[in-house]
Amino acid sequence: MGTIAVESYNSGLLDEKIEYFQNKMKRCDICPKGCGIDRISGYKGFCKQGINPKISNSVLHFGEEPPISGNGGAGAIFFCGCTMACVYCQNFGFSQLDHGKEMSVEELGKIFLKIQEMGGETLDLITATPNIPGFLSALKYSIERGFDLPIVYNTSSYEKFETISQLDGIVDIYLADLRYTDDNSGLKFSGVKDYWTVAKKS
Repeated sequence: MGTIAVESYNSGLLDEKIEYFQNKMKRCDICPKGCGIDRISGYKGFCKQGINPKISNSVLHFGEEPPISGNGGAGAIFFCGCTMACVYCQNFGFSQLDHGKEMSVEELGKIFLKIQEMGGETLDLITATPNIPGFLSALKYSIERGFDLPIVYNTSSYEKFETISQLDGIVDIYLADLRYTDDNSGLKFSGVKDYWTVAKKS
């Protein structure tokens, strides 16, 4: 065992990050939308996510960049919800319409372990930001049972700097899909007025 997430678990840093993000859910501002809603009380903001993690699917994905997929494939977790509303989104059904399965952190943690058992080279988190609190708790559950794959954060790059900073010690690789280099395009095609202003910081 030796990935940075395992090291953070052993040092107690993972517990600190879990507490940080759980506290954020009382007045959620995990993403740049900054809805400020109380997810713990059952309210949902732009991302439509509650307190439990919600995913559409989990697969061994062989179409990512070769260093991420390797020979065994990337263990892709397709999370529901998103920080944007892109008109061209290929994952529209679960990113914007929220089609998927809500589950306990134990259930999600078992999926991480299954990916490792199947020979996955990495854990590839697709649009995970709205589900960070549940992901981290599931990660702890899986590490306690032997999980030790590198973690890939697959993101649109529309992320709060503070949130990305808190993932230091958890994420091994950032797969940052930079969409635009100006704010006007982000507003026109993704419904966010400050895409480039936010993305270039994170």
